[in-house]
Amino acid sequence: EKIESVIGEGIEVMQSYIDRQFSFDLIFIDADKNNYPNYYELSLELLPSNGILIIDLVSEMQRARVNQEIKTIKKHSEAKLKRQSITKGFVL
Repeated sequence: EKIESVIGEGIEVMQSYIDRQFSFDLIFIDADKNNYPNYYELSLELLPSNGILIIDLVSEMQRARVNQEIKTIKKHSEAKLKRQSITKGFVL
């Protein structure tokens, strides 16, 4: 296994991985907060059914934004939401 450094716009990079049929067991989102819904949607396409998604700095988002994200996650019947605060700003 190799580590690959990729520089680019997050949404474009994630879409390129989808186009090339990549998958990841774990995705850690720590990016521009305005695009978190887009990163979430793309992550669902890159994760297997038993994959793990970690989102950074959720506690710094506005409460309404967090609640909207939770509603988006719950819309996906295959997604199981377990909100676990690991430390300040990290949700698993």
